[in-house]
Amino acid sequence: MQFIDNISVCVDCLMYIANGVIEEDFDNRVESIEEEYKKLKGKGQEVFLDYSEDHADGFSWYPCGHCGSSLGGDRFKANIYQL
Repeated sequence: MQFIDNISVCVDCLMYIANGVIEEDFDNRVESIEEEYKKLKGKGQEVFLDYSEDHADGFSWYPCGHCGSSLGGDRFKANIYQL
């Protein structure tokens, strides 16, 4: 496995990466998140959450590094690896 990049993900992506599901579907975000995940898998890549002590990036208006959502909210660290 080879490290590719650090990204900052929204809460919805955090839940999807951690659990494979999102409890509620706001504005069809589940489809968007699943599509981005499939694109990564198609490139032979995987995204893993960063479980270090400083895993939270805090509130941000910057787009999510996984799904691209520009909704404001908490962001969390994740890493992309080539499998």
